[in-house]
Amino acid sequence: MRVFFITTFMATIAFGAFSTAKAQDRLCGDRAQIQQILTECREAVAELKGMNAANPNTRARQQNALKIRIIRRQLRLLRAELSMNPEPETAPAVTGPESMSNQSFTNLLQAVGGEGFAKGKLRVIRDAAGGNFFTVLQLRTLMRKFSFADGKVKAAAALHPRLVDPGNFFQVYQELSFDSDKKKLRKLVGK
Repeated sequence: MRVFFITTFMATIAFGAFSTAKAQDRLCGDRAQIQQILTECREAVAELKGMNAANPNTRARQQNALKIRIIRRQLRLLRAELSMNPEPETAPAVTGPESMSNQSFTNLLQAVGGEGFAKGKLRVIRDAAGGNFFTVLQLRTLMRKFSFADGKVKAAAALHPRLVDPGNFFQVYQELSFDSDKKKLRKLVGK
């Protein structure tokens, strides 16, 4: 009886492993077949449970019961993994730094506006850039605080590495009137 049980138990484990591999190989195939294979595995485990109950050896029954519970748990996990409502494959969300909040940006604009000369305005902007990130729109707004193109170019160059949307940097050139200033900015930012 013990030899028969062990043989049957090992055959069921092998069948379960084969069925799992078969289910994984055909995962993109017919889900009904995969569900059928899982059902057959569950039925085989139920038969093993019945045979284990008839085993006269108590220690062997306990060990086999533990193995049966493990197989059942693995079958449940596999069934859940192959559920009829799989999660669609999506690209992982790309998260990056967040731009300065509206309130903080408003405070920055006031601080920049409070400076009388371009040198002081640039110092405030560089200080803010040390711990914050900006959008291109925010950069353009700061550039408008300068009266001359030289200050605008230096502000844009200072904030370029701190942009959350560098793909929109082309919009910054709209704040400059002359091609020579645009060329200077391109040179400073390496474009």
